[in-house]
Amino acid sequence: MKNDPIVQQVHETRERLAAAFDYNVARIFADIRSREKLVGDRLKDLRNSPNKPMHPSGGSAASGMENSPPGAG
Repeated sequence: MKNDPIVQQVHETRERLAAAFDYNVARIFADIRSREKLVGDRLKDLRNSPNKPMHPSGGSAASGMENSPPGAG
């Protein structure tokens, strides 16, 4: 597998940050939460947003292909 410099940088950053908090997940997330408070309303809470589909679904009726000539699709 070819080494990707961006992936390598992400791994190094993750390792550095984890080491800074002694690999303690609770401390890492406490730091994340404190940083979130600093940026305030620039973050959007998606937990209460409805999950809407980007495109309507509904099978062939929604595709418009039911009246197409053979070989048109």
